[in-house]
Amino acid sequence: MGLSKGSHGAGTWALPGGHLDFGESFEICAAREVLEETGLTVSDTRFLTATNDLMEAEGKHYVTIFMGCKIEASTR
Repeated sequence: MGLSKGSHGAGTWALPGGHLDFGESFEICAAREVLEETGLTVSDTRFLTATNDLMEAEGKHYVTIFMGCKIEASTR
């Protein structure tokens, strides 16, 4: 958990996350986002669940993928 700095939920507590790069798997994306946002390397990344999030007031539609993993090391 950390304070969100992006436009979506800025200033609120959130899990590491972001968008998939073109052709990227859920597992690789999750590991990359965790490393970028926390400095932690992870393994055993696995799919947990997904949610379908409609934000009508903002005119946005997100499909949120939740992944689980094991923390291996910190680079910070």
